Amino acid sequence: MLRLPATMDEVTPEWLQAAVSTHLDFAGARIERIEKTPVGVGIGQVGDLARVTLTYADDVTAERKFPASVVVKLQAGFEPMRAVGVRYDMYLRETGFYQTLAKATRAPTPTIYFIDWQPAQERNTIVMQDLTQWHWPDQIAGATSHQAERCIDARQKAGTVGLGGREHLRYRQHLIFRHALRCLGRHGSSDCAIQRRPERIDVRPGALRPAGRGVLLGRRVARLHDRRHDL
Repeated sequence: MLRLPATMDEVTPEWLQAAVSTHLDFAGARIERIEKTPVGVGIGQVGDLARVTLTYADDVTAERKFPASVVVKLQAGFEPMRAVGVRYDMYLRETGFYQTLAKATRAPTPTIYFIDWQPAQERNTIVMQDLTQWHWPDQIAGATSHQAERCIDARQKAGTVGLGGREHLRYRQHLIFRHALRCLGRHGSSDCAIQRRPERIDVRPGALRPAGRGVLLGRRVARLHDRRHDL
């Protein structure tokens, strides 16, 4: 079993070579140098992340192309946040998701080159695909209406394989959020709430929770009427 690094300083070319050596994307690769750039630094983080740029031996890169960089995620270096991750099984759940459920989801996930969780040492390591070229939203500016609607459309398409009868519920939730977003843009947040009747829409685990005769989803969502939206 490969020893997991305690800090990002222990992520060396030798360690990274051993970690990714069994993955097909690195078959035949020889990592000579790495350059680490911290990502998402902050006390509130439950994990330490770095974008790692890779330099390979010249004789192997001439034969095939290997990933130019990867992202390495470790347990939080800040002990109180690491304790939160351990207490609530965050590292265990994340590792379990990528090892099992990720293959069954329709949502895009990064390629995982290496992943392990060693609870005795409270160490968690993921070496994953670098998605820097993807779109990164601005958390301060927020999303445009077009971007938000695309996210809601993507949410409808996402989910796990084999849920069968729950697909209709997911589609109805999709319609609710889409209409709510549009109403929010027209009327603002003060008059926005979603109302629906439990007898008209089946409520299941993971669905919107019933509250009395209707469901209220926050103060920033639009009021939707059954007769107008066929819900």
